[in-house]
Amino acid sequence: PDILSTAAKHRSASQVLLGFAAETNSDLVNYGKSKLNAKGVDFLYVNNVDNGAIFGSDLTSGYLLSNEGDVSQISEVSKDTLSNILLDKVSERLRYANV
Repeated sequence: PDILSTAAKHRSASQVLLGFAAETNSDLVNYGKSKLNAKGVDFLYVNNVDNGAIFGSDLTSGYLLSNEGDVSQISEVSKDTLSNILLDKVSERLRYANV
């Protein structure tokens, strides 16, 4: 079963869902947008893992996509920094929704 799609279908109106997609596709943004829409999540962080990229590394880079059409390129940052970026985006969405 697709856990992320299932969670999206059964979530409450106050929940914000963020998914992750480790991909080998060269067109990360368009592929990620398609996946974001198919999964029904609010945000999707998509990154390239071709040839084992990022595994075992403290650094990552990719794109944060939103269901509102926003695309944010995340240049090489630590995974700790990425977690703060993602939490800020989710928190902002929750504030905007008055939750």
